[in-house]
Amino acid sequence: MTLQILGEFLGTFILVLLGNGVVAANVLGKTKSENAGWVTIAIGWGLAVAVAVWVVGFFSPAYLNPALVIGFLVLGKIKIGLAFAFIVAEFLGAMLGAVAVWLHYYPHWEETKDSSLILASFATAPAIRHSWSNYLGEAFDGRYS
Repeated sequence: MTLQILGEFLGTFILVLLGNGVVAANVLGKTKSENAGWVTIAIGWGLAVAVAVWVVGFFSPAYLNPALVIGFLVLGKIKIGLAFAFIVAEFLGAMLGAVAVWLHYYPHWEETKDSSLILASFATAPAIRHSWSNYLGEAFDGRYS
């Protein structure tokens, strides 16, 4: 069980490190892949998921997402204590992965003048603020925001 919890931590760390890392590399100033485009980001995130699952899938269920853990908990496929441990491990792994991205690209934060690009390294935001359609876009499919 401890190995599974460690797997959720490590897998989520890898997922955020690689996924957010490819976004940061694309949007931050003076990186080697600045403005490489959304295809690079999409492929990078796909590879981030694949690598994270591949690394920890041998000794962990590789949920790598608290929403999946809660879903399996509701379905009765996982006990509440283990679900709680997985969620805590995933949050810690995600936070450490984000810190690693921040540290790795530290010099580039100063070179990036647009604060929305800095935010994009760690979170999504709507291109056009419209609460109702933004909510529906996030609730049903983030591509429509």
